[in-house]
Amino acid sequence: MSKNKANSITISVRFIVVLIAILAVAGIVVVVILANQSLLSKPNEMKFDARTQYLYTGTGFMYTQGGVLKYDDLTDTDETYSGNLPHPDVKLAGYGRHTHAVYDASSLCIVGLKDAIAPGGEIKSVECGNGFVACLTEKDGAERITVYGTDGEIKEDIIPDNTVTEFGFTHLDKEQLYMVTLDTDAETVISTITTYDPSAPAMTGIITVQNQLVENILFTKKSVFVEGTTNMIRYDANNNTESYRLITRGYHMGDSFVKGDKVYFAMHSDESTKRSVRMYVTSQSAVPSEEVLPVQVPSDALGVFVFDKNIYALTSTDVYMYDSEGELCETEKLQFAIDGVQKLDGKLLLVSGGRAYTVTVTGTNKIKSALKK
Repeated sequence: MSKNKANSITISVRFIVVLIAILAVAGIVVVVILANQSLLSKPNEMKFDARTQYLYTGTGFMYTQGGVLKYDDLTDTDETYSGNLPHPDVKLAGYGRHTHAVYDASSLCIVGLKDAIAPGGEIKSVECGNGFVACLTEKDGAERITVYGTDGEIKEDIIPDNTVTEFGFTHLDKEQLYMVTLDTDAETVISTITTYDPSAPAMTGIITVQNQLVENILFTKKSVFVEGTTNMIRYDANNNTESYRLITRGYHMGDSFVKGDKVYFAMHSDESTKRSVRMYVTSQSAVPSEEVLPVQVPSDALGVFVFDKNIYALTSTDVYMYDSEGELCETEKLQFAIDGVQKLDGKLLLVSGGRAYTVTVTGTNKIKSALKK
């Protein structure tokens, strides 16, 4: 073997050794960087005072400041606006960027319209959907739900047969109004869920739930999940037929998360002496694939939420993350003490005194699990 060839082999071996060392060091650096990622993003302070009235619309915040109504969009500053209120004692309703309203007991003001609407009777509540404003009124003991377009024109006028316990919009691709009524004259408890197409207008479906009060409803593209007194009931969204029931007696829905064909529910115990949480995992098919996972969250948790299969519990000073098996996998100190927390789609709103901050949940356990493999 020639001397030059030997030197070439020696250099190649050294290069490989050095390259392996560099990669190893780079790997260690990556692990350290990932391991140090926070569970929550850097807080973004909002402009409103959290001690006053505010409302999250799905795209930003409506809030009052003195005699002025303001809207701050979280991603598009061109959509931000402000305007004078008829008087400061109003309530807020809104969805998205372009369907906002304020109201009091006798009048409804849709943002963008010059004149207020007087629907007649006492206004009990207002809900907004994509391009629609629904107003529940009561006059002489009779209730009515009137649906307006953002132009103020009446799209639908509904006179319920029984007491309205809840109403709103499904906020899916095809916006629908839903109404829950309770028959108080029946010998047994009968709740009815009715859906409407406000653009037609037309009734689109009826679900009758017997012997249970309707406490929460989750609408997805495939399903209608109804939380009753003792069961979580799944209905097919196309034909409103019942698919199955899960026994949830003693627990009530705190939060939910839909991922593909799976739905994750964070259910809270009735007991006020301890904070017992279960995560129910089920399918959106006709046959349930039920998992029930107990999660031991801190007794002083201010909120428990589901994000991408994981449960997050926040106390006034810490955030705890539990994996899809219900096991605690991360704990982290908050940057400041909080006295309230609210879920905003893929974010959280942290309230500390009069200040409010939005944070994004990062979900580092998925990255760390991949590294361990």
